[in-house]
Amino acid sequence: ILLSCRTMISEKCAKGIDARIGFRFGADDYVARIKKGGIKIARGPLGDCDVVLSGAPAILAAVVYGGQPLDLLGVTGDRALAEKFTTLFVLPPKVGADG
Repeated sequence: ILLSCRTMISEKCAKGIDARIGFRFGADDYVARIKKGGIKIARGPLGDCDVVLSGAPAILAAVVYGGQPLDLLGVTGDRALAEKFTTLFVLPPKVGADG
């Protein structure tokens, strides 16, 4: 999921956001830095994140790409930022989909 976030972030949607989003997947912690319409993600401590999302990677994917509710994840910190984060990624149209 975190690799896809780097690919699918919408520069237009992320414009103006300057934030650190933490992710806790079991014992694994990652930090995403959103700045200047882009995102960089690395393994690391969650200490100074604006918000931390915790749960299973598949649940994060369901929230970000599948429209599932944010409440499926643990949210610590800025909930409004967490909600905004879930809107920053755009999947391409499905092959053969009418548009």
